This record gives sequence, structure tokens and C-alpha cells, in this order.
Amino acid sequence: YGLQSDQYLTYILKEDNKVMGVVSFIIDQVMIEGKPTTIAWARDLRVSNDRTAILGWAEHTHPVFEEIKKTFNVEHFFSTLNLSEEKALNTFIRPRSQKRALPKYHLYRKFQLVTAHGFYPWARQTWPQLKIRRGSEKNQEALLDYLVKSSKNYSFHSAVSKEALLEKLERWVGFDWSDFIIAYDNNDNI
Repeated sequence: YGLQSDQYLTYILKEDNKVMGVVSFIIDQVMIEGKPTTIAWARDLRVSNDRTAILGWAEHTHPVFEEIKKTFNVEHFFSTLNLSEEKALNTFIRPRSQKRALPKYHLYRKFQLVTAHGFYPWARQTWPQLKIRRGSEKNQEALLDYLVKSSKNYSFHSAVSKEALLEKLERWVGFDWSDFIIAYDNNDNI
């Protein structure tokens, strides 16, 4: 989690010295609808198959949400769920009793994770006007400018400036500018 933020917490729910659940939170400053907002990303939520743990996880995590909200001035909590994780989805969307004080969940947006797999450098070039090059210290400024400019159209981006983005990139263990594969147009623009 230290790769993503300086502020992160992990909570372990135990009952009778048995682990019933684990959840981690990463605190981050992102842009939401053009406004800098402090959020907490809930990561790696794991709840035991034990019936007591399943029924009581929200009751035990509610004080944790309140503590994080006060300590870090968090406005929103977010998480991502894989649509194939039916148990996790069911936990969030099944009908709830109004008598229990449970957090309200809203679907912000569905998204598809896209990964590119290919045979570069052996693939034939489909767009002759594109030039593909590895990143380097020489094109660092242009790449940072491009990433900051292009991310402004998306919610939850934290690349508010070149300096902020550079700080995030430098957290990556083993990071090197040559890790980027950059496409340039015929005017040498990224």
C-alpha cells in the first residue's frame, strides 16, 4: 500500500482469537467533479465464511469508517469489486433491514479493465504514421504533461500536477522511464 499512499491502514477483526475479517484502507487526495477530495479506498476486504462474521462484519466496520472519517477528514469511501465475485456483490446489494445502522452503498460506475497483450516489437505496424518508442529521461517532461492533461477528464485522478504524478511514479519499486512504451504521431506528439 505504501506504493499508493503514505497514509494507509489495515484492520483485522478477531473474535475469540480467530480472524473473522480483514480490510485495508488507502487514503488519497483525488479530483471528483473538478474538486480536490480526500477519499479512502477500501482494499482487500476479506470476511471469513463463518456465519457470525458474515452477519456482523458491517456492524464491526461501521466504527472503523467513522474513525477514518474523523482522523483523515475523509469525505467518501470507495472500493472496486469484480463482477465475478458474487458473494462480495451480494453483501453490498442485498436488501437491508432499516433497523440496523449500516452504510449505504451506491454504484458509482461500472467499468471494464482493459489490458493490452501483443507481440511488440514483432507485430506488423498497423498505423504507419505512429512511431513507437520506449520512455526515457529525455521525454519525461512531455510524458508527464500528456498524462496530467489527459487524466483531467476522468474522476478519481490524482495527477493534479506533474510534481504529484512524479511523486506517485517514484514510489514504484524498480520504476524506470523505459517501462513506458509511448506512441508518437507524425508531428512527434504523444
